[in-house]
Amino acid sequence: MKRFIKCDECGAFLRAYKAWKNQQYYYKCNTRGCSCNRRADEVHKKFFVLLGQQQLNVNEDVAKLISAQMIATYNQLTKEKQRDSERLNKQLQECEKKIERLEERYINEEIDRDLSGVISKSL
Repeated sequence: MKRFIKCDECGAFLRAYKAWKNQQYYYKCNTRGCSCNRRADEVHKKFFVLLGQQQLNVNEDVAKLISAQMIATYNQLTKEKQRDSERLNKQLQECEKKIERLEERYINEEIDRDLSGVISKSL
């Protein structure tokens, strides 16, 4: 909110803080000598009223286009995270296969207890 709210007197952005005395949140102007100080709950109410007045009146076709564009933008922004997740899952599967192979070798007595401890620490 603090990047949306400007001081009534000087036009500078307000900063938020919590008062010790009453444990209430406020917005205050950071300009020296300016005495603009507002309770956060009052400011938030006014902001929600302003937001409620902002409406985008479009027909159904335009609404579908906007929705499709929002989904495409979201997918584009999260594509890298999806790739990282896929890469980590692949690494996890490889580690699980190695552990399973080591357990089989241990069961078949191809490796002994001392060697299996050293190998598991290196994974």
